[in-house]
Amino acid sequence: MTARKVDHMFDKDIDETKAADAGAAIAVGGAMPVDLARLGLTEIAYIRRALVNGEPMWTIHSAAGDPLGAAPSFDLAWSR
Repeated sequence: MTARKVDHMFDKDIDETKAADAGAAIAVGGAMPVDLARLGLTEIAYIRRALVNGEPMWTIHSAAGDPLGAAPSFDLAWSR
């Protein structure tokens, strides 16, 4: 099974509305990156939208929230 971005996933770095914050909480089940690491999910990474040098990108993060990389498209970030 492959997880994919769905329409309700937003990021506060791109859209600072309340809907964006609510969408982010739904997308990860309300867990924060630190919570994922505490659950022992150290081999899990996640991707999210962010601004990198003023450009919208997809950033890749460890379960602890540490940045691992960035890509210009969702598909490219997912394939890394």
